[in-house]
Order: sequence, then C-alpha cells, then structure tokens
Amino acid sequence: MGLEMFDKAQKDWEKLLTFQGLPNCQHLIPSMEEVRKEINLAKQQGTAVDSRVLWRKMYISNVEVFSRRHFHTAVLDQGSVIVFGGYTSLEPKEYVSGPSLLCRLKLGSKPGSTWEIIHATGTIPPQMAHHTAVTYERGMYVFGGIADPSVTRISQMYRLDLDTFEWTAPLYPGQLRAEISGHSAQVYKNEMIIFGGDLPDCGGNSNFTRIFNFETNKWSTITGKKLVPTRHEHMSWISDSKMYIFGGFGQLVDPYDGSALIWEETKSEVYAFDLEKKEWLPQPVDVQGPLAPRSQSQAACLAGKAVYLFGGIATTEYDLVTYYESGIRFSITDSGVSATGLTTSETVCPDARAGSTLTLDPENRRAILIGGYNAKRLCVFGDVWELSVTKRSKNEPDGGISICAFCGKENILRKCSGCKAVGYCNAECQKSGWKEHKKDCKK
Repeated sequence: MGLEMFDKAQKDWEKLLTFQGLPNCQHLIPSMEEVRKEINLAKQQGTAVDSRVLWRKMYISNVEVFSRRHFHTAVLDQGSVIVFGGYTSLEPKEYVSGPSLLCRLKLGSKPGSTWEIIHATGTIPPQMAHHTAVTYERGMYVFGGIADPSVTRISQMYRLDLDTFEWTAPLYPGQLRAEISGHSAQVYKNEMIIFGGDLPDCGGNSNFTRIFNFETNKWSTITGKKLVPTRHEHMSWISDSKMYIFGGFGQLVDPYDGSALIWEETKSEVYAFDLEKKEWLPQPVDVQGPLAPRSQSQAACLAGKAVYLFGGIATTEYDLVTYYESGIRFSITDSGVSATGLTTSETVCPDARAGSTLTLDPENRRAILIGGYNAKRLCVFGDVWELSVTKRSKNEPDGGISICAFCGKENILRKCSGCKAVGYCNAECQKSGWKEHKKDCKK
C-alpha cells in the first residue's frame, strides 16, 4: 500500500511513499456498488403514495416584494408567516438585506396571499442565515446563525415584539457565549430547547443541549453520560413530552485514530430527548419503514402525531449529492414510530431543494413551504407552496388550482403546460403572467 503520482512528462507513475504493516482499509470506504445502493435507496425514499397530502402552488399577488432566499426562518403568527434572514444567492453567498430582511406573508384565498415588508425598530439583528426562530407568547426569538459580512457565528439572542415589531437584544444569566449555527430550536411549555449545531469552539459538530426558560429568563445546560452523537443541519420536532431529532450531518471518525475526523456524512437515525426528565434516550429510536440519510430540511408536526418534511439533501463519502423532491411522513403512536414516503399521485409538487422552511398552519391543516436552493441547478427559490394534509374531494381541480395566477379570479380554464402548478382564466392572463412565472416554472 502506498502513495503514487502520475508524471505527465514521463507518462509513468512515480511512487512517493510506501506504507508497511497497515491493514487493508477497503472497509473504511464503501465500494461504488454500495454507494449506488445508498443513492437508489435515497431516490426511492418517498415513492410510496400518501393519499392524505396534496401540494398546491400558492398564488401571491405581489411576488416582487419578496427576495428569493434559503437558510432563512419562518414562523406562523395570527394568519401570517413571518420570514427573517437567509441567503439570496449561492456562491458567493449574499445575505438578504434591505427592507425584505424581515417580511410577512399574509395568508388569504381571494384574490390570494400577499407579501408585506415589516418596518421594524429597535436593536435590529444583522443580516444572517443558519439561525433559528421560535415564538413564545407575543415574541419571536431569533438565536445563533452566521452573520454578514465576516462570516462569524452569533451567540446573541434577539426578540421581536410581534405587536409593535420592535427588536431587543437582552442579556440573560447563563447566556450561551459559544457562537453557533445550523442548530435546532423547539419550544416546550415555557422553555426553548437548543440542540446541536456547528460550534467552532467544539471543533465543528456538537451535541450541545441548552435550555432557555422564558419565565425565569435563564439558560441551563444538559450534562451527563446520556448524550447523543453530534449533529448539525438536522430536523427536529416535539411530540407529547419528547423532542425528536432526525438526520443532519454527523462526523465519521477514523477507527485507527478516534480523534481524527475523516469527513462529514448525512445521517438517517432518529433520537429522542425526554423533556420531563431532561435526558436523552440512550439508543436511536426504532423506526418502522425505510429511512434514507437527509439533511437541510425542516419538519412540521401536526397534533403531535403526524410529522411532515420535504426536500433536503444527502451526501456520500464521494461528495455525491442528492437533492430530494420528495418528503417523509412520520407517524407517532403509542406502539412506536413509523415512516412512509410523502409524495402524491399528482404531477404537481415543488422542485427538488434544500434549505427551505416548512411552517405548520394547524388550524387549516396545512404546511407552508417557502424558498430553498438547488446548487445542481444553480437556483435559489422564492416560490411558496401549500401542503394540505386533508383529503380533497374528487371534484376538486387537479393540483388544487382554483385561482388565476395573474388576475386572481376564480374559474380556471387552463393550466401552465410546463409545471401544471398554476392556472389561468384565459390566454391573455397566461401571456401576461408568463414573464414572472417563467422564473419558477418547473418544465
């Protein structure tokens, strides 16, 4: 076993180093056949039809107000989705800035939903991405992330008053000083639970578990031997008294040197945190059904029993990247956790993407998908999709389209022949609306 270099001038191989006495390392790197099996499993994930879901592209009457973005946050507040931050491009990454840094989507049906710029005051956060946002009572709490312009991670927490739209940046006892990004945040009772993320102080991925109490305004840290593996850019949700995490990027460690990181790989395990006992369950959750590795997606939990997620990516040791255009539905019952594919029998669904948000609107039994990116297509998305989790009637139009994508009137007569995700009431509206629609049309 050795290290060789091909000399183009001599048209021959030159041996540089020879390693003696080392065991065969083929077991460290999977064969291409194993990689293909893994990729095929990833592609098959989500091929099963779940008849309880239906995608519909939402009609937005003023799409020009909203900047395309990925790795932003979105929360539901009184019939609106409040969106903050994110990147607006791929490489070089440019941050969403200016008026559209903070905006809200006012959900409606006639003539459609509208974007609205929020003119906030106070201690306004910097442009950022890879942060988290949760709501508690009448406040939106933004924590962590990567900030412009020096690509530094943030340890500060910001609060937005959802009535006055005033930002504050209070300092609390036990404030988490470590800079963090790509973590998850969930609210249980009067607490916010932070898990994982990319912490440079910890050498990268972490299994940091921190809790912020909204009533006492104090931070605490979960310690002990029962800790789960490190993760970042994973998915999380709460069901009953447990917080679940799924997927994300984890470290693959060299078995000959336990401290050496070989590479990061996408994971497929599910772990659970007992929110009452404040401890992690020692073993991964036994999930019935196939689960392919997935990261950079977001989960929406309905009534604590059904969890929906869409998109994301999977990577292998050979840097092969798969962008998902399917999703997963987790079912959580007293007998355990099961997973099924989340697709529909219709051709209407969002493009494959990662870094989008999926915000639950439980009152209307739907989830709102906003933005995302696909580096293979060199695309950053600004479209909005509605995932309905209620069965539709047989008489409902294909794809749930009922409003003209240009004028907002009902009575659809024709659909876009490219994506079949939007409809128009006549040829004139279709011609007028094409200029804007062609940016997002899935042909």
